[in-house]
Amino acid sequence: MCRAARVLFAAVLLTAPGIVAQDLPEASPDAIAAHVEGLRAYLAGDNLGALPHFYRAHEIDPTFYVPVLMAAVSTLNAVAAGNAGMTAVNDSLWDVVAENRFRFSDYYQRRIDVNLLRREGRNEEALELAREAAAAYPGTKIVYNYSLYSLQDGRPKAALEALATLDPDREPMKNWISFFSNWCNAAHFAGDFSQEERCGRTGSARFPANGFADWHVAVARASEGRLADVDGPLEEAMSHENAVGGWIGNIGTTLWAHGYGEAAAKPYLEKAVAWYQALPPDQAQRPAMRRQGAYWLYASGRYDEARSAYEGIVADLGSVADRGYFGITSALAGDRATAAGILDEFMGGDMDLTAPQRHYWAGLLCAAMGDRDRAAEHLSQTWSGTWDHHEPVLIPLRDDPVIKVFLAPRG
Repeated sequence: MCRAARVLFAAVLLTAPGIVAQDLPEASPDAIAAHVEGLRAYLAGDNLGALPHFYRAHEIDPTFYVPVLMAAVSTLNAVAAGNAGMTAVNDSLWDVVAENRFRFSDYYQRRIDVNLLRREGRNEEALELAREAAAAYPGTKIVYNYSLYSLQDGRPKAALEALATLDPDREPMKNWISFFSNWCNAAHFAGDFSQEERCGRTGSARFPANGFADWHVAVARASEGRLADVDGPLEEAMSHENAVGGWIGNIGTTLWAHGYGEAAAKPYLEKAVAWYQALPPDQAQRPAMRRQGAYWLYASGRYDEARSAYEGIVADLGSVADRGYFGITSALAGDRATAAGILDEFMGGDMDLTAPQRHYWAGLLCAAMGDRDRAAEHLSQTWSGTWDHHEPVLIPLRDDPVIKVFLAPRG
C-alpha cells in the first residue's frame, strides 16, 4: 500500500517546477468538495476515514496539493494514536510533501517546515518556527498547532495562552473536537483544574454524543480530591459509545498521582482491567485495545500478566512504546535481565529515536528496575508530557528533586 501510494503521488506531483503556489480557492470545485469531506472526518477525529477524501481531492485536481498535506497530517495523527501500521504511509506522504514544498503558499510552507523539523527531532527549532508562524497568521490553524506543540514540549501555559486567542465558535476552530481536548489537557497539565472542569463542561455541551469532555470533568474533580463528585461525570462519560476503560483507569492514576493514595486509586484501576477483559474477542484483539488492556494490568500492579501481554504485543505489533513497556513490566515482574537488555537497545542507537526520547524511555526503565539515580539522570535530559505525572512507575519517585523537576511544566 505504501509503495503504491508513493508511486501514485510521485507520478502526479513531481511535474515541472514553477507552478504558482496555491491555497484552497485555486482548486477545482469538485476537488474542494472532496477535500471538505476529508476535513469533516478529520475535524471529527476520524483520521483514517479522512484519507480517501483527501486522496480523491488530489486525484480530481492534481494541481491541488493541500489534501496531500492533510493526508500526511491525518496519518501522523493515526500513528500517534497507536496505529503503527500507518507509519510507512505517513513517511511516504511527508516525503512527497517535502519534495513539493515550493508548490504551497507561505502559510502552508511554514506548517510544512514545522512538521519536517519535528520529524527530525529538532523540536526547539520547530516550536520557535511555529510561534513565529502563529504570530504571522493569527486566528488560523497554525495557532492551534503552536498550542499543541507547546503542550507536547511541556509548556502548557504557553499552550493555554495560544488557545485563548482562538474562538471555538468561529472558523477554523468551529465544530473541532480537538480544540477542546487540547484545551482540557493543557489546563490539566498546568494544574488549573477549575479551568479543566470548565473546558469539560463546555465541550460536553458542544459535543453531547462524545464522552471525553465529561471524563475531563471527572479528572478535574479527582485531581482536587473531590471523591464524592467524581463518579457522576465518569458514569456519564462511560455511557457514550466512544467510552474506553482507560477513562476509568485514569481516574485511579489521577487520584494516586495527586496524593490521594494508592488505596483510593485501586478500585478504579481494577475496574479498568475488568472493562478490557470483558470485551468481545474481536474487539479485544484490536491493537489499541490490547495495548490499553496491558497498560492497566501494569498500572494495577498485575505485573506478571502485564509482562505476558506486552510480550505478545511486541511479537505481533512491536512499536517502540510496546518494547518500552515490555521492559518496564519485565523489571517489575522481577526479570531484570530482560529489562536491562531493552534499556541497552534504547541507548544503543539502533532505534529511530531522538535523544530526548531515548532518555525518556531509559528513565522509565531505570525507575522500574529500582535505580533511582540513573532514572533521575536520564529524565533530567528530557521533559514530561501531559500525563507523565500519572505514570505509575514514577509516582513513588515524586519526592526526588530531579524527577520533581522533570514532571513539572516548563512554561
